[in-house]
Amino acid sequence: MFEKSLRILIYNQTKQSINNLDKNKRLILLEPDTKKYKTYHFHKYKEIKECGKGLLMQNLP
Repeated sequence: MFEKSLRILIYNQTKQSINNLDKNKRLILLEPDTKKYKTYHFHKYKEIKECGKGLLMQNLP
């Protein structure tokens, strides 16, 4: 139940942030493979951040 509530919170915050973006700017959405992490794995934030950095480096123009 806690994880589902947290996922809904994150989804709603992300949706709100995207809606508030300047429409004249380009949005790139990167989705790293985080299947092995759960919402409550806050202590693994460095590992998760590295997953995203790897994707960012691959997708830079």
